Amino acid sequence: MIPHFKQIIEYAAMAPSGHNAQPWKFSAEGHFIKIEPDFNRSLPVADADHHELYISLGCALENLILAAAHFGYSANVHYDFNGNANSILIHLFETETPSEDALFEAIPKRHVNRAHYNPAPIPTDMMEELKTVAKEEDVDLIWITDAGLLEEITALTKEACRLQFANEAYKKELLQWIRFNEKTARSTNDGMLSESLDTLAVPTAVGAFFFEKFVTPRSESNKAEALIENSSALVLFTARENTRENWVKLGRSFERFALAATLKNLSHSHLNMPCETASIREKMKDLLRLQDEPLLLIRIGYALEQMPGSYRRPYEEIISGKLEI
Repeated sequence: MIPHFKQIIEYAAMAPSGHNAQPWKFSAEGHFIKIEPDFNRSLPVADADHHELYISLGCALENLILAAAHFGYSANVHYDFNGNANSILIHLFETETPSEDALFEAIPKRHVNRAHYNPAPIPTDMMEELKTVAKEEDVDLIWITDAGLLEEITALTKEACRLQFANEAYKKELLQWIRFNEKTARSTNDGMLSESLDTLAVPTAVGAFFFEKFVTPRSESNKAEALIENSSALVLFTARENTRENWVKLGRSFERFALAATLKNLSHSHLNMPCETASIREKMKDLLRLQDEPLLLIRIGYALEQMPGSYRRPYEEIISGKLEI
């Protein structure tokens, strides 16, 4: 493995993922790095078709390319999703001068902030700039700022919340990824720290008890409504077709968007319940008159307080040995 590849992979693994499950495996050999899905870390209830998993792989890929450029490498990317193949192969080759892309500097700073935001409007020119940064083939980005449309999206989000949290399998899956205290979070280096969910740190047994007793369809739908009301805007990412390659491309687009937003002191968090629930996804397509597939909904705004970021697994746990080409 050539110099800097360990650091490049570590930057790639700073990418966001559903429930911070980190569903990726890396392998490296010579001038090649391969990214593959780790289905042992998938979310079969929340993400039944795995589109969020592949979006996460796209985020990791974008980080990898930015980190590679910083260390003086250009990248050729090959998506291998034919038949039983299921990987992204990146060929890195040295360039004369390292890149100075500011997005690279944002990688360790970017993290999800699930608290309430200052709902002050985002300037139009900034929204256009962020959309330009996120431009990607077969992917589109829709800003949702109109009050009437926000109200209708809020209603769909609340409906999706009620459906999800009425499903005991969904709640059980979510509970598996909540880390109710820092000690537990550090022992796994994955999942969502309870403090990042704006709840107090407690022993795991206590947290699980209160989750089972007080987290209800009504409480979560009301929480989602309050989060939207305390945001500057919603942003919807869509893909031309529901394919693994397009899901990865959407992840690359979203990661650039999130990194650029971080540089502008804008916070973001996922609000993806309407995209995870098939019936609600269709209603959203009808509402927005979309031909493309709505696959990722986020909220964005100016954070009122900083929240702790999530932990990441060390290099030794995400590398899967030598790459076979």
